[in-house]
Amino acid sequence: HVTVAEAFAKHGRVSEVQAAEQSAKVFAAIRAELKAGRAVEVDGFGRFYLQQRRSRKASAGKLPRSRRFPRFRSAESLKEEVNSGK
Repeated sequence: HVTVAEAFAKHGRVSEVQAAEQSAKVFAAIRAELKAGRAVEVDGFGRFYLQQRRSRKASAGKLPRSRRFPRFRSAESLKEEVNSGK
């Protein structure tokens, strides 16, 4: 496997340090949008979103809480490209 920063440095012709800084900014922005309850779409790649689930039955004296989980759904174009072997 390869980290995002390594792949970005290889394909983007920048140093790995610069790639690490840029990828950290991208993921921080995605994290911030998800925390605010908003989905993030990356054109041609996929969509990061939150899925809400009800909690299990609450124990005595506690209210059940809903929980949010980050999810990712890949774009159809990405699926096709990966499966075509290009």
